Amino acid sequence: MNMRKTVSSLTLILCLLLIVSFIIHMPVKVQKTLFSEKILDEPIYTDVINSDYNTIFSSVCTQPYTMGKIWKNKTLASDYCEGRDYYPLPYIHYRFNHAPLAGFTWFVLTYITYVLTPRTSSLHVFRTDIGLSIFYVLYSVYVFVSMILAYLYLNRVFKILNVNDILVYVSATILSTIVIYSIYSWEPLAFLLFTTFLYYYLSEKYSKAYLALGLYTSANPLGFVLIFLILYNTLIREEPKPGKDLIYLLIGLSPYIVLSIVSFQSVLGVFTWFINGFCNNCIYLFIVNDPTSQVIKGLFVIIWVIVITVYLSFKPASKTHIHRYAYIVLYLALAILFNLEPVPQSMIMILPFLPPLYTVYKQFKPIIPHYIVDSMNSLIIVLWFKDIELRKSLSFLGLSIKYDPFTLESPIQWIAQIRNVVLLVILIALINIYLRISRNNG
Repeated sequence: MNMRKTVSSLTLILCLLLIVSFIIHMPVKVQKTLFSEKILDEPIYTDVINSDYNTIFSSVCTQPYTMGKIWKNKTLASDYCEGRDYYPLPYIHYRFNHAPLAGFTWFVLTYITYVLTPRTSSLHVFRTDIGLSIFYVLYSVYVFVSMILAYLYLNRVFKILNVNDILVYVSATILSTIVIYSIYSWEPLAFLLFTTFLYYYLSEKYSKAYLALGLYTSANPLGFVLIFLILYNTLIREEPKPGKDLIYLLIGLSPYIVLSIVSFQSVLGVFTWFINGFCNNCIYLFIVNDPTSQVIKGLFVIIWVIVITVYLSFKPASKTHIHRYAYIVLYLALAILFNLEPVPQSMIMILPFLPPLYTVYKQFKPIIPHYIVDSMNSLIIVLWFKDIELRKSLSFLGLSIKYDPFTLESPIQWIAQIRNVVLLVILIALINIYLRISRNNG
């Protein structure tokens, strides 16, 4: 009964955290539309609003040189900027660099925005303040529902793992990363689908598990790495034994087939993203302090493949639920940590899943390192645009006064690398406990 009350209380706290997230990320235009005044002068940066919505629908008209980079048809883009009332399609009329399920979610949210926004000016509805406000509210509702459902499934997972430690539930829920990065990107949908996969996988309902895994991959391409691990264990180790359940994995991946028909270039970009990518808070800066160099991309490919390959030589130290759970969670965490772009919102896919693994420690639990990773991760975007101010404050260290949060000279990267190093130590310690070298694959 006490645990039920704890879960109920934490669910309520989660709702409050999401409300805070809704407020602190709210664009000034949305604040004025909803409340007729500003609440926050400097809302926290949000990828979906700043990098997606504003770039696609606003910058294309105010910064014409970006038109050809974003929109595929300049004539159609010009008509849009002149106020022609039509709904531009993602992937078809303009580039949308996200996985198909994220693209479908974007399509639904923007289309509802297009339908609901009143036509009160010569501007296209997506360029009006009320259009932005409607989209922001719809997007926030999507995040709210996804996160609540994800935590309901996470609580089910914890029950399967027989977790009764209140501290585990607290440290999996009360995270600054949840506040800062929930209403931020498309991770909430991926978070929900990954948690769903874990629940059905541990329940040994493999058809539903593989379907959820396929859908997770359709929401976040990182899922392909997880598919590789699952197929390796299913087909090579026969754990679990392969069967018709794998068909459901293909069904879950079907959005990629649809997207390949709509825009094959977009699907190709999913697998070749690192060609045009750069080191975004990655751990490889310790070796090459140039985030855009080809050398660091080469290092990423080599080291990342080595890490993934070496991991295949491990298997759970026991066949218990907690060891099978650790095998999946630690693998995904390593894949994210050693990625070229371990962006801070990706920690949503790591931090809530680690606390059950701490239960192996009887007297001491690594909660302090856990929250160091969480706090450092949140500070990345909170301070990202204050790099110059931080450099001025620390000028006695001889830092050059310029805006460059990508290199190790920046205090922003000190924060990011503390996150990376502490997380790596946590993962290595947990691997040492929960996994062992597989003799038949050693």
